[in-house]
Amino acid sequence: MKPVLSKAILALALLSAAFCRCHFNNDFTQPEIVSVTPADRSFGVDADTFVTVIFSEPMDTLKTTNEFSLDSEAGKVEGRFIWSPDGKRLDFQPAHKLLESTLYRISISSAAEDINGNDLRRTHSSVFSVSSDLLPPVLIAFTPSNDTCVPPDSTISLVFSEPIDLDSLYGGISISPPIEGRFSWDASHSIIAFTPLYPMPYGSTYAITINSDIRDRSGNRLAKEAFFNFTVGGDFIRPTLQVSQPPSSEIWSEDCENHGVEKDGGILILFSEEVSSIGLHEAVTISPPVSFYVDTSPGRTMAHIKFIEHLESEAHYTLRVSTAITDLQNNPLAKEYRFHFLTDGPGSIAPKVLSITDPKIPGGWALGETQPLAFELSPSGGTWYPDIRIRFSTRMDPTSLVITADRVVGTGTTPRVSAPDWPDESPYPRFSVYRFDLIGAMPGNIYKITIKGRAGGLRDLNGNCMKEDFVQYVRF
Repeated sequence: MKPVLSKAILALALLSAAFCRCHFNNDFTQPEIVSVTPADRSFGVDADTFVTVIFSEPMDTLKTTNEFSLDSEAGKVEGRFIWSPDGKRLDFQPAHKLLESTLYRISISSAAEDINGNDLRRTHSSVFSVSSDLLPPVLIAFTPSNDTCVPPDSTISLVFSEPIDLDSLYGGISISPPIEGRFSWDASHSIIAFTPLYPMPYGSTYAITINSDIRDRSGNRLAKEAFFNFTVGGDFIRPTLQVSQPPSSEIWSEDCENHGVEKDGGILILFSEEVSSIGLHEAVTISPPVSFYVDTSPGRTMAHIKFIEHLESEAHYTLRVSTAITDLQNNPLAKEYRFHFLTDGPGSIAPKVLSITDPKIPGGWALGETQPLAFELSPSGGTWYPDIRIRFSTRMDPTSLVITADRVVGTGTTPRVSAPDWPDESPYPRFSVYRFDLIGAMPGNIYKITIKGRAGGLRDLNGNCMKEDFVQYVRF
């Protein structure tokens, strides 16, 4: 009987022990974080620091490690985890030194568990910095002032509350439209200047943006973005112009055709202010086209159109001046100007034949009609009609006269012009009267006397061509 009793007692003892063990390990208390080092919002932390977390209970090291992170703007920090034997202390050793210009965040999720499977009471989040400076920089002044006008060689100046990381300038400052230039700074690196390499164009407006990429030496970003703009120049009045032809001071009108213009006198454009010579020639056109160049005055308030080839006499032209012309501050011409003009000045009137006559016929011949004539014998015995005189409207270039006599009806020889002369005949000026004899005419025939006009023909001393051939028919 004794062995049986011993076995029963042993089984009862084991059952009782198992029951007691389950009762004392039944832990439903959630663990808490007692402390975290470095403390929240601490700065000046050693770059070789460990992150130490003390828990209220022994933790499941694997799960807690997975729910721990140390992060910065650059991403997650890699490192080594060290647990105390009792599971209540976690030390995280970063793989590399922490950066001075970086803000670090410690995060422990509430999914971390103690050894009995109880979740952490609350998620933990805290920040610290190796740097002793956690204050962001502030832009406290800038020039040019917002919405102002400046000279073309102005410098952009920025004043910050503390020294700036110079490497952050290039991404932190933008200018639109872009300007080529260079940065400079004072000894403290808190005053930054941007100097354009070339003068900024007049009339251009620039927008300056100072964004949060600007950082101080501790890596703190700009507290608030800043914006300002400025315009180059102070004159926004568009230039105007007037047109005349020297020596006359009469101003041309845009509303009607301008008369009395000389074909070779040039045209003067008077601007209300100095203008740029760039593109000036291209902005001036004359139609029908004619070759010319534009000469500007030293002060560039006047432009003189000088003709390489003369305009046609008594011809209609249009002068156009486009808005491509600008003043020195890049303001375009107030409008496009158009002037219509006629080259009918005193020196630009085409010459004409006023009369063709001889002393024997009072009043002269009827111009253009077939003139019946009687002829006489010349001293040599041939048929002869002497002393025909042609009077012109002005003084002619003798070398340009081309005169011919042709038979148009009848037979026989062709007559010829003989004894040509440009006599002085008061009250007519020299070279305004031409005389000749007609020799070799035959009775019953009709002849055509022609003075060549147009290009290559008769022209006056001002270079004006007779517009048409002059033709006179005669019958003997």
